[in-house]
Amino acid sequence: MADLGSNEPEITLGLRGLYEFAGNWRVLQRLWANPGSEPLESEGRTECRVLLDGIAVLMVTEIETGNRMKGVALMTQDEQRDGLTMAWTDTFTAGGITIMTGSSQKAPSREGLRQRNPSATQEREWLTEIDGQAAELSASESEGNAGQAAIRSSEPNACLPESAMMAVRSAVAVEERAAAPMQMRIVENKISNDEWVLDFYMPGPDGNEFLMQENTFLRVTPKRERD
Repeated sequence: MADLGSNEPEITLGLRGLYEFAGNWRVLQRLWANPGSEPLESEGRTECRVLLDGIAVLMVTEIETGNRMKGVALMTQDEQRDGLTMAWTDTFTAGGITIMTGSSQKAPSREGLRQRNPSATQEREWLTEIDGQAAELSASESEGNAGQAAIRSSEPNACLPESAMMAVRSAVAVEERAAAPMQMRIVENKISNDEWVLDFYMPGPDGNEFLMQENTFLRVTPKRERD
């Protein structure tokens, strides 16, 4: 048989940057239903693996207390736009896939994170749009767990992370849903090799963007303790 030669994928620097997440992590999650509201706090764990000769990164997250959820993110490179693509699905929405586009956006992290480490840096940004007109809200609040909400969408394949559900609740009223799509923005902040913070931003009731979710990832086996 003819030797077809090596067909190893050419990995971009953007995708290689995601390799830093490989390993096991403890997750501390905070959700805000509205700007200035008290956060709903949850804890869980994440496992991240590099797959397919480095062309894909798989992240599996399970929030085990508070806002219980299991979710999977599959990330790869987008050579045409020199960026990244993520496909996300979770048990909170019970099906469907959300597609996000990512890019390198290096800058100093927000002030609150730089108080943890002055050298904390913003590494990447992910964007996706949510159709505010198609989303139909059905609030579901219980004692001691106020602020949780569920979204029913007219699109059969629509899927949003649980964080987006909380933001949609505060951004649109049931009677007057926004006609224009709403943008969700995720910022990845590197605090250290063993600590990352993902900030989730959505439009608030006044239309201005606000921080509505913060996920802190703490490496279970810190790099400095290995080999």
